[in-house]
Amino acid sequence: MGSTKMQKAGLVGLGAAVGVLLSLNFSAIADKTAPTPLPVQELRTFSEVFGLIKNNYVESVEDKK
Repeated sequence: MGSTKMQKAGLVGLGAAVGVLLSLNFSAIADKTAPTPLPVQELRTFSEVFGLIKNNYVESVEDKK
């Protein structure tokens, strides 16, 4: 009976170790395929210009247009 408990504990430990190794492997793969960071300054400039055009346009225009 003690042997069965040891086998179960060993299988649980092995499963946990395999799970940790797999998760580390997938996170390493995810980091390699990460896209380049967004150009934050350019996005801010675009947003400011868009806001100025929208607020100062001759007629009121919906955002979709």
